[in-house]
Parts: sequence; structure tokens; C-alpha cells
Amino acid sequence: MSPSWPRARRPPLPPLRHRRPAPPSTGSVCRTTTTGTGAWHLPPATASFWWGMAYLVLLCTVFAFFAQNHAASRTSPSRVSLLMGSEPVFGALIAVWGFGERVGPGGWIGGAMIVAAAWWVTLPPRRA
Repeated sequence: MSPSWPRARRPPLPPLRHRRPAPPSTGSVCRTTTTGTGAWHLPPATASFWWGMAYLVLLCTVFAFFAQNHAASRTSPSRVSLLMGSEPVFGALIAVWGFGERVGPGGWIGGAMIVAAAWWVTLPPRRA
């Protein structure tokens, strides 16, 4: 059981550690920049490619990350957890209806379980 610290006296959180993701991300970069023969494959040198990359990095990744954290800090933790926990369902539905992706029975069952769990936790508690 953790002690209930007053808000002003809570111990500081430890700094984030970024050691673990480094090897997989380094391997991903090396794998995507080489061909099957081991030769390096350079990205296109066209301006349209790099403008597209800048758009994807700045708007779709950086801005979305900060907007999501800004919105999450202004609502309750339970609401944030429901939204973040149901994100795979939204992604699957967009893939199915927007892009024609096929989902097998296991995928539909998993999605239904996520929706059912999200609905269940929103129910008011029963009085004993």
C-alpha cells in the first residue's frame, strides 16, 4: 500500500530512461536503409519527398503528440485511459471502413472485448 502524500510533498518522479528503445530503433534504421544485398539505399533527393517528410514529422507526429498531451492534462485520468485504451478499436475501424482492410474473427472479438471493457468501467458502482 503506497503512502498518501499531500500534493505539495510528493517525491519527484525519476527521469525517463531512453536506453531500452535505442537498440530496436537503431536496428530499424539500419534495416530500412539497406537492401537485401547489404548495400545502402538512400532516400530520394527530391524536394517533394523532404517536404512530405517534414509535414509528417512536424504535424502528424510532433504536433499530434503535444496536442494529445495538452488535452490529456485537462481531463480526468479515467477518461484519458478510456480514450487511449480504445485507440486500437478506432484504428481498426478506420482501416476497415476507410481503407478496405480485412479483420478476422479474432480481431473482431478483441475489438468487442475492448469496447465491452470500456463500457463496463463507465458503469456506476453497485451498492452492496
